[in-house]
Order: sequence, then C-alpha cells, then structure tokens
Amino acid sequence: MRKTEQPDPASDDGRPAPIRLARRMAREVIESEAPVGTYLGALPEVAQRFRISVPTLRKAIVYLLDDGVVAMREGRGGGLFVAAPPIESAMRAMHLYLSDRNLSAEQVAEARKAVDGALIERALRFVDGSDHDVLRALIAPPENETALAATAEALEDAVLAAARQPILALFSRLMRRLGNDDAMGAEHDFHTEWRLRCDAAEAILAGNLADALSSWDARRSLADSPGVDPDRVERLADRIAVAIKTFIGAERLAPGDELGHEAGLQERFAVSRNTLRDAIRILERSGAVRVAQGRGGGIFVGAAEPYAAIEMTSLYLSTIRLDFAEQIEARRVLEACAAQLGAARIAPDLATELQAAVAADVAAARIPTADWANKGARVERLVAQACQNPLVEFFTLVMIELSMSEAGRSKTILPQADLARLVSVNHAEIVDAIITRRPIDAAFRTRQYLTHLARWHATSLSATHDDRRERNAP
Repeated sequence: MRKTEQPDPASDDGRPAPIRLARRMAREVIESEAPVGTYLGALPEVAQRFRISVPTLRKAIVYLLDDGVVAMREGRGGGLFVAAPPIESAMRAMHLYLSDRNLSAEQVAEARKAVDGALIERALRFVDGSDHDVLRALIAPPENETALAATAEALEDAVLAAARQPILALFSRLMRRLGNDDAMGAEHDFHTEWRLRCDAAEAILAGNLADALSSWDARRSLADSPGVDPDRVERLADRIAVAIKTFIGAERLAPGDELGHEAGLQERFAVSRNTLRDAIRILERSGAVRVAQGRGGGIFVGAAEPYAAIEMTSLYLSTIRLDFAEQIEARRVLEACAAQLGAARIAPDLATELQAAVAADVAAARIPTADWANKGARVERLVAQACQNPLVEFFTLVMIELSMSEAGRSKTILPQADLARLVSVNHAEIVDAIITRRPIDAAFRTRQYLTHLARWHATSLSATHDDRRERNAP
C-alpha cells in the first residue's frame, strides 16, 4: 500500500485548512457569548468578515454544522445562526478518540473510582425534593425485562442529575458508553444491575454515603449494560465511521497507509457518496484518516489525536455556562487523581521534563511574561501525562483547555501578576511532591492549589463588581 507523509498531529498547522477555520469560527462564536438563534449573517458577509472566499467558508461550515455550533438556512433571509453544540457532539468526539486507546479494565476502574465517587458524594449532599420524587418513582419494580434495563439506565441518570455536577456527569456517561462497547453481545443480569442501582439510590436518599458507594462499586463490577444509551442518537454516518475504524484495525493498517478511494469505499461499505463523505469527515476531524486531494491523492490512515475531542468537549462545556465553582470542583477530582497517580508512576525522562517546565513557569511568573499562562498549562499537561492513565489524562486535558478558554474571556481588575505567582508557586509544590514520589502529598497540594485559585477568583469577582458600582455611581 502507498504511504504518504503524516502531518504533525500536535500542531494546528497539521490539520486541514477547513478544520482550522472551523475551529477559529467556533471559538469566536463561543467567545462572543451570542445567544442561540443570533443571526451571524449571510454567507458573503461572514466570508468577508473572515477574509476568505465563500467556497472556503462552505467547507468550514460543514464541520460547524456537524458539531452543532451553527445552523444554516438557505434562501431569502437565510445565512448562519448561532446554535448550541449538543451533548451528543461532545460524546461522539470523545468516544471516537478513546475507543481507539485500548483502555484496560484497571485504567477505567481508576477513572471511575474518582469520577463516580465524587458524583455519589455530591448526590448525597445536594439531593432535594424533586430528586426524591424521581428516584422513588424509578425504584418501583418495572413490569418486564425490557423495562428493567431502561429503568436501570434512568436511575443512573437521575443520580447523576442529583449530583449537580455536569462536567463529571458527562465523563461518567462517556465511561458507561465505553463499557457498553465492551459488553456488546455479553450475557447480562439486568435484574441485579437494577437492584444495585436501587440500593445506591435508597442509600443516597437515606444519607448513607458508605452504603451508596458500596452499591455503586458493586454495580460497576458487573459488565456494563449493552442496552441503548438514552443520550445516543446514532446516525448512519456514525455507524459507517465505526465500520471504517474496525476495517482499519482488522487489516492492521498503519498511519500513512492508503485506505482507498471514494468509489471503492462506497462499494465496500454499501453506502451513498454523501454518507461516506459524512463518515470520512467524522474520522478526518479526529485525525483517524487524512484526505489528500489532487494527483496521488486519496484517503489515508491517520493517527487519532486528542485535540479534536478535547476542543469539541470544551466547546460544549463552554456553551452550558458553567460557573467557576463547578469547574473547580471537577478539577479537584480529576487533577488530584492525575497528580496522585503521577507521583506513583512518573518516568525519569518525564520527571526531568516536568522540572524544566516548572522552572520556566516560575521564571515567566516573576515578570510575568505574556505567555506565563501557557507555561503553566504546560506543567499541568505534563502532570496529566505522568499519571499513565489515558482516561484520566484526557479528562484533565479537557479541563485545562476549558480553563484556558474561560481565562481568555474573563475580565478582572486585579493584577495578573498576583495570579501568575499563585499558580507558579503551587505548581512548584505539586511537582516537587510528584518527582519525590509522594502520592498523597501530590493530591493534597493539588486540591489546596485549586482552593487558593477559587479564593482568588472570588476576590477578583468581588473587586470587579465593586469597581463597576463605583464607576456607575452618580
């Protein structure tokens, strides 16, 4: 099979131009905070705003429509409108990337212990009267086996809703979907599954954390239900994308190998050209395939990278208007888990790289330099990498991306130098605990750092509000 050079997957420049343009447009839409339904303009107007041609814009719009960032109306009075990326867009992007990572049962269990444990504890603290009514209704025995499976899923969703933590709930649902993939075709005891979820729900309502965690852990020890995920609306293009990925694996094709041309792939998978193109676009977005145009072109196997899934998930979370406390709570869970695992597992070469990164972070914060935030983000990405758990690393990278994009939009009157010093000092303490292999201290330092960050944010918010009141006073 023919080989073609692969672009650098970590670089924005390695991605096709329409994908880069779509990302830029998506960020602008999100950062504008324009309400859903806001008219962005007719295609010629939007193209002029971005200094591109209408044909180039149309290529980028295809990706924006796929992700649900914009909607388009044809005809008179038509054009682009702001839309809210649906949860399914984020779920599909994460699932597409992580299903290729060959996650072990132990890695999934580590991530689930952290995420689900935090969700159960929060559900017990925040459950209210409306949650009580929903859970009580679902605990009643269903009429038949089919209803049993659906009720078990509904019970889990009701517990996640009671936790009031949309970020961790999203990641928990993703892990359920990944488990569904592994359990397809397996025998499953739906009655035991439902009974354990009932036990967990009853323990939450009774305020018994130990029993709630015990039942939830026992429920996780069963194979995940191969039933239909209630959040999932699968398109034909999604199924073909999965079939193409399966074909790549079965044929043991490597990055750079030629997958084929449109006509041959249409015939192989028995689909129309439009459906095939939709499927290829999904895979191209994640980097799993690469399309080369012109002479010697074709469709080639790529190397799936996390950037598309991270961006789509961060984009979705940006649109649901999370408050800072929700982000900090999720970061406490995920980053403390990554730091603890990293302190137990960090490789010597990564330890050296991490030491250099934190030194650069501290130096950049003294001034601070214009790129001090990027220096700090590099430290956090390396800490995530040190944990050697692709699932925990991915979740942590999503939170870093979300925090960076939120920071870019925040307006504060407090000196950024104070924040830079706070971040760099705490990073140095966390990294020291990781490199000297003190897992408990690494987790503690991480949670302490995020507590300090939450306090800084609260002070900043209060100072900004006071300043606005003074300026608006007669």
